[in-house]
Amino acid sequence: MEKEIDKFASHAINHHKYTEEGDWKKGNAEIKKINKVYNIIKGGGTEAKKELLKLIHSDKTEVAALAATYSMTFSPEECIAVLKDLSQKNLPHVSFASKQAIENWNNNEWYID
Repeated sequence: MEKEIDKFASHAINHHKYTEEGDWKKGNAEIKKINKVYNIIKGGGTEAKKELLKLIHSDKTEVAALAATYSMTFSPEECIAVLKDLSQKNLPHVSFASKQAIENWNNNEWYID
């Protein structure tokens, strides 16, 4: 499962890079890859989800934000705390996405299981 966790982080970094560059097509392709990897991780059970959850403490904010977003149903309190912190740091794209994730969660509009 370590390979899948590494892939998740790598795709998160790529997604952020392409988003900053304004290349939405490549950015969206990275999200599709993240979704595929996440489905593999999710299928790995609780231990695999715990490994993904560790990424919320990554020094790469884009990795931490996406890991928190995808781990929300597994550990909502911990993930919301990370997302709140990131939302207040005024980081391009990361802060906005973190705010959106919190808003979607609070409005019961969560789409990642």
